[in-house]
Amino acid sequence: MTRRYAATETAAYRLLSDGRVSIGGARGLAAASLLAARPGDGIDAYVREADAGTVIAAHGLEAEPTGAVRLRIVSDVVGAASGPVAGRPAPAAACLVDLLDSANLAPRTTGERRLRHVVDELHRLRDGPAP
Repeated sequence: MTRRYAATETAAYRLLSDGRVSIGGARGLAAASLLAARPGDGIDAYVREADAGTVIAAHGLEAEPTGAVRLRIVSDVVGAASGPVAGRPAPAAACLVDLLDSANLAPRTTGERRLRHVVDELHRLRDGPAP
């Protein structure tokens, strides 16, 4: 489930360094050295369902349908092996999917292109080299 929030610049900075969250989107890719994040890309953050309320309160996040903070709440049913790990960037595939939610065309196009490349590589691995 994704919820959008508005946050002050200070609160957003603190959220990025909160050990209970996993940063996604362009910033998550940048943290993993896979893409350069640009200011204004917004913040995509993943948080466990059990921690969501305390993270929202700790950073004074205000519900806002067009807010720059996209908080993706991960069900506690999702195991650590299949979900984002708090304190680390979200998995690259999740970060790329996050880019598809961007209001800006450039990040959406980057996400689409890179996801297409991932899918093509998966097909190549499955099917073997072309004859």
